[in-house]
Amino acid sequence: MKNIFLVRHAKAIEPASSIDDFDRPLMDKGIKNAHFMGKLLHQQQIKPQLIISSPAARALSTAMIMSKELNYPYSNIVLEEKLYESSVNNYFHVIKKTSDAVQTLFLFAHNPTISEICHSLTDTFIDIVPTTGIIGLSFNIDEWQKIDTIKGALILVDFPKKHSAF
Repeated sequence: MKNIFLVRHAKAIEPASSIDDFDRPLMDKGIKNAHFMGKLLHQQQIKPQLIISSPAARALSTAMIMSKELNYPYSNIVLEEKLYESSVNNYFHVIKKTSDAVQTLFLFAHNPTISEICHSLTDTFIDIVPTTGIIGLSFNIDEWQKIDTIKGALILVDFPKKHSAF
């Protein structure tokens, strides 16, 4: 059994001409939401064996905050350029090169590709994954290479606004 948790980065500052899109930092609200969602996953005993993140500042910051809440070492976060301004095929490439020893993989990345990969792997269409949204998928496979040969089950759709504190 393999599980993937697709995490959209937390709320970042709006694009501005003075800051490159790649370098946009998280807003205070985004930082708060990332801590909240990380704690929520920890309470549900959902733990990554591997975290791969887009190197964009907003995705990496989200991964670092959530990894702290999940007791996952920052130094073990893998940066993958193919998750920034990317395509479903690039996500498949990243997933397929994951070691088969890993059962639970977290990808910190961007929309619309998160929505597209969810649809591709499950036939479930989620138009817009909200910031700090988490999509959990489960697959009855033993090798990541088989990820695109079988449809997975949608096991989690969660985001901060689903909870009364937000």
